[in-house]
Amino acid sequence: MKLHTVGCLALLGLGLANCGGGGDSTPSPSQASTPAPAPAPAPAPAPAPAPAPAPAPAPTPTPTPTPTPTPTPTPASGFPYAGIYNANCPNACGFTEFYTILETGEYYVAVIDSTPTSGLEYGSYVGSGGAYTTSVNLFDYEDYSGGELVPGNATVTFSDGGFSLSEVYPRFQDAAQATAQLTYASGDARTLYGVPITMAQWAGTYNVAVGTTGGAMPVATNTSLTLGADGSFSVVVGYCTFSGNVTQHLQTGLFDVTATVSGSGCTMNGALTGIMTPLGYSSGDKSFAIELRSSDASRSALIYAP
Repeated sequence: MKLHTVGCLALLGLGLANCGGGGDSTPSPSQASTPAPAPAPAPAPAPAPAPAPAPAPAPTPTPTPTPTPTPTPTPASGFPYAGIYNANCPNACGFTEFYTILETGEYYVAVIDSTPTSGLEYGSYVGSGGAYTTSVNLFDYEDYSGGELVPGNATVTFSDGGFSLSEVYPRFQDAAQATAQLTYASGDARTLYGVPITMAQWAGTYNVAVGTTGGAMPVATNTSLTLGADGSFSVVVGYCTFSGNVTQHLQTGLFDVTATVSGSGCTMNGALTGIMTPLGYSSGDKSFAIELRSSDASRSALIYAP
């Protein structure tokens, strides 16, 4: 007990009130410790604000396509005097010659009179500086039964937008002159060679005259030719049916022509090639000539829509 007492005294000296054994160890109310209040919970963090949505991109406007300009038709380059000419003979010969000159110097001539298909000429100019010569093949439909091929020679001089020429054949001579290229109509400055007319505009049915060589057929008049918007055409002459197609010649108003002649009893059967030449175009006038020949010059045809 002594040790216990001494221990208690020691503890009292240290200011500790609670000492076990030998007495009531229950603390007095004044000695009871008040528990510390529980710490307040930490406030929940505020939620991070949602990011603002990115602005929608402005729609890219669809660019309006620039319209493709309609090109101005231009004649093909090459022979500097290519074009379509209305040539008259100065000695009042009674016929008109429509010259179709290609960019290669190759040419066709539709000879028109009261028949009206008098003949067809074909050749190619050789020369330079406005002075040219040519060997001429004249398919004469008028003066000989079944037509005839008449060879000849010509000289031609080009100047001031036109030309003058002289031709020499075994049995006759000829001369012609033109002052300008042929236009759509009188008073219209557009040339039939330089400002093309589409095949759709030419489509239709025409009364035509047809002259031929290589078959015993007289000149046919008032025959019907049908020309389609796709360039197809057909015409019946006696026992012969001419059928074929026309397509634009380069960027010009001319048309290349391929044709086949067929028919039981037809003496001209076979292939022909050539050119379609516009001779006039207005609301009341659509005139043209289709000039055809075989590769060996044994057969030819001139189809004229006045």
